Amino acid sequence: MTERTLTVEDLRQAAPLILECIDFRTREGNALWLARRGYSEGTYHVYASAGASGNSTGFLDDVYKQNPSVVKALDHEDCGFYKANGLYVNGNEPHQAHHHNLESLGATLHDLNPYVDYRYNLLHLNREQRKRHTCPAVVIELGEPDIVKATRQTMAELGLANDYDKIARPYTLSATDQSIWDNLKISLRLHHPTRLFIFDRSKQNAEDLSATALDIDSNLAITRVIVDKLSQPSRFATITG
Repeated sequence: MTERTLTVEDLRQAAPLILECIDFRTREGNALWLARRGYSEGTYHVYASAGASGNSTGFLDDVYKQNPSVVKALDHEDCGFYKANGLYVNGNEPHQAHHHNLESLGATLHDLNPYVDYRYNLLHLNREQRKRHTCPAVVIELGEPDIVKATRQTMAELGLANDYDKIARPYTLSATDQSIWDNLKISLRLHHPTRLFIFDRSKQNAEDLSATALDIDSNLAITRVIVDKLSQPSRFATITG
């Protein structure tokens, strides 16, 4: 039998790509839905953007470039992005709006790759979750599998396991990506976090992201976490504006 060493690109394509919303109320529910289907944290890439299926242009750009073979899209009820952009009819929240966008996304994905394994979920939020409108922190994350895992572990250690909005880009995290800052502004407006955590591999890139974030809100307390290839976060470097 011929053996072949998998390259980074092989692994990048093989790892599932998850689309989810930035909303902190989805952290636990989305992780549980994925785990029940065999996708534990540390095995998939994440693209986390406000609105998820209702705001998927950048996500589709990444799909086009990377051609992942497995894609999961996770929406949730009571979505602030859907409300702000009139995607709920008459201010209501019909499930049809989400299902329509999730199914349309699937059709687009299958046009790009007829063999893609695509599934989606609409997460239910209970009454108590719907009452929550603030969270203490927001994360900007390079959404590679090991960093996804390191982020979750680190935030849990800080007592913030399900108390942070998450903005993630799966393959490249750049301060010049305007969609990141659009997402940050949405998080600040809707959920009022006062702390920002940046998870990346590059110290210089994390510093560039920090500088741009402080231009948006100079009062943010920023913690940069540099993650090595063994999924071990380095010592925190904190910048407070």
